[in-house]
Amino acid sequence: MGYCFSFEDEISHKSSPFPTSSSVKFSNLASFSIVDCNLNGTFPKQIFQVPTLKTFDISYNELLDGSFPEFPPDSDLQSLVLYSTNFRGSLPASIGNLGQLSRLDLGNFHFSGPLPKSFSKLTQLVYLDLSSNSFTGPLPSFHLFKNLTDLRLSHNGFTGPIPLAHWESFLNLVNVDLKNNSLNGNISSSMFAIT
Repeated sequence: MGYCFSFEDEISHKSSPFPTSSSVKFSNLASFSIVDCNLNGTFPKQIFQVPTLKTFDISYNELLDGSFPEFPPDSDLQSLVLYSTNFRGSLPASIGNLGQLSRLDLGNFHFSGPLPKSFSKLTQLVYLDLSSNSFTGPLPSFHLFKNLTDLRLSHNGFTGPIPLAHWESFLNLVNVDLKNNSLNGNISSSMFAIT
């Protein structure tokens, strides 16, 4: 049976450093949540690599620094939420190892660079938020992302055309936000067929 590690926001109102990497050992961790705890310092990368981890949320810790490690093959991670932290860098190609991921929320960050080609392997995504970063390059084709309900990519540096095909296959799509990018070209009529 997995273990859960959680801080509630009411227990920490003063800025506190996150424990050093040498003191963090979670071999059976299933759920990790430290939402709005006013933490600072550098987040230890090895927590992302715990093989039993399924849900992860460190959102609203604006002073918490960090970057992604290489993700292990066949990860069981299903939800990865880091909204409004001070993480930065680029997404590693190994993010494609997170094939079970249904929620990816990296909004309001300092991530940059193009999305790796392996991003197309995240076909179980339901909620995707990459808004308010510095991502660049073309949008990937989302035609295999059949379960998407939310697609939030606004306020980045994405360029090129919006992928035209397959929008009619997004039967569950509720929200699409692509504003404040440098996209060009035509908008497919199939986007207006989304019901």
